[in-house]
Amino acid sequence: RQPRTYALRVAFGLALLVLLWVAYDGLSEMLARARTPTPLIGSAIIYRPGPPGSTVMPTRKPTLTPQDRYRFANWAFSALAVTQYLVVLVLMPALVAGSIAEDRQRRILQPLLATPLSPAAIVLGKLAARLLLIGLILLAGLPVLVLLNLVGYVEPGAIAVAYSFIFATTFFLGGLAMLISTVARQAREAVPIAYALVFAWLIYPLWADSLSHSVEPWRALRPILEVLQVGLVPTNPFWFRQELRRPRLIPAQTVALMLWSIGLLLAYGTVFLLLASWQLRRGVRDEEGRRRKRARVESCPRIRRWRWAGRLRLWPRSPCGDDPMLWKERFASRARGLAGLILPPAAVAFVGLSGATIYYASLPAFHEQASGREDYVLREHFNTVLRNNGCVIVYGTWMLGVATAAAVGVTSEKEGGTWVSLLASPLTGREVVRAKILGAAWRNRWVGFLLIAMWLTGLASGAVHPAGVALALGGLVAFTGFAAALGTWISLRRPSSSKALAAMALTLILLNGALPLFGMIPGDPWPSRALRPLCSPFLEGYMLVTPRQYQLLCQDENPSMVRRGDFISYPSDSATGFLTTCALGLALHALAALAFTRLAMREYDRQSGRGAHHKASGWPGKVFVPRRGRGAYPPGP
Repeated sequence: RQPRTYALRVAFGLALLVLLWVAYDGLSEMLARARTPTPLIGSAIIYRPGPPGSTVMPTRKPTLTPQDRYRFANWAFSALAVTQYLVVLVLMPALVAGSIAEDRQRRILQPLLATPLSPAAIVLGKLAARLLLIGLILLAGLPVLVLLNLVGYVEPGAIAVAYSFIFATTFFLGGLAMLISTVARQAREAVPIAYALVFAWLIYPLWADSLSHSVEPWRALRPILEVLQVGLVPTNPFWFRQELRRPRLIPAQTVALMLWSIGLLLAYGTVFLLLASWQLRRGVRDEEGRRRKRARVESCPRIRRWRWAGRLRLWPRSPCGDDPMLWKERFASRARGLAGLILPPAAVAFVGLSGATIYYASLPAFHEQASGREDYVLREHFNTVLRNNGCVIVYGTWMLGVATAAAVGVTSEKEGGTWVSLLASPLTGREVVRAKILGAAWRNRWVGFLLIAMWLTGLASGAVHPAGVALALGGLVAFTGFAAALGTWISLRRPSSSKALAAMALTLILLNGALPLFGMIPGDPWPSRALRPLCSPFLEGYMLVTPRQYQLLCQDENPSMVRRGDFISYPSDSATGFLTTCALGLALHALAALAFTRLAMREYDRQSGRGAHHKASGWPGKVFVPRRGRGAYPPGP
């Protein structure tokens, strides 16, 4: 019934149609330039171009043969399935993880448990409502699937396997998020934990498995990894896709593999839902007991003094000074409850595992540099490791952490009952918004330090040129400022943490997920070239040039750089294209960061009843007339 739901479904359907049209147009353009077709490679149709220097082009695009239509339809269906799977991964934690936690926070869970409804009925009802919303979004891809069958022919077996895995993953993620929602006390704790566990489920089993086979100190983890290989890794989509592409895989093995993976997903989802139903009523009783115990502790001065004396610190806190809001974001806004129990150890494990990976991967590059070899083979390999681990995993974790912290920065004040007092304080919008933006980056500082240390290691080993490190650092500042400013503005506009996190996740997937989808289209279509400045993980890896690549950039424009293989993962074929993409990406993100920061300041001033030129001490600069149901009257003298 909400207009946003209809708008989201329409936008998703239109995006799929645009993807289909661009892919079909790109294939026709490749056929127009083709001389002789070559066999299918992977999931894309590759054509061998004509002789170099030929400028003769056909007057019209050739008609696709039935074989070409069949290949195109199956490739487009693969892109459609990947898109819908990404939608499930992004939206399920945000929609489900805050369902029970929000009811507990608003004190409506206790009356709900007093009704004849059982805990299982409550859990399943809330999950079914969220699954219905996800299902309506996924059904927007049904017209695209019908069009693909009209264009070519999609194998029914491929459709059954893809959607069975998507629906099983949806059920698995829904059960996991529902269990977290029953354990966490607040929505702003449940949603980040759900995203962290989903990220670990996607990355860590395969990453640790590769480490145990390649790095000597990690081979001791092989017994644990064997257990994961049997019980957890088959649920991973990357492992499932890799196993389906194995050569000489007979149909019986394919069916057994599919049933094992889908069965594990359904079994884990069922176990999570049973645990959530058992934990629901028990969690409410435990919370009431903790509240009474906390009240007794607060009433006893001796216990209170002992508790404060037990809090040891490695170094004292800095004084508050003239910036109390920034001091509060640095020292008082810490993860508590379930988030404080799970997220810090997970961060320590992530930083340690990533640091060990980079350390052992950098040793061959340092040895090659010390030997004086000029072939750059090992250093270019280490540069590839920095792009993959540094720009996909570590940078993705950094950006997700900053965006999540910024999206709950203001909504946590609203849910904690401190937002009204903050509006009544003499703090200006500039002070509050600046503190929220810097605080979001400060909470994830160790991941940022790890990312910078990785780039400096690449610089010391000769795998990255100093200009590449400088560009990457500039991009890190611009991209982080954009994510933090956008999250703060969304947090000011949304009433709850779950809605703010859902809006932030959807925005990030639209900006950073469109380029990989269009990049799957053969022929380098125009949307792929236009979306490069918007995808920050791509830009971070794009800027980490090696010394050899920097020498090529300093020379005249050479259109054959990519064809010689000097730029392995770089789509630009000239120095002008490289500089244009980097400059445009940095400028767009920096301007967007400034714009959203300004919008957040104005939104805070509007809600607090202050004018645009309000000072820290004194009355507002102009008269404020509050809207119906929104805003607040200006404070008195």
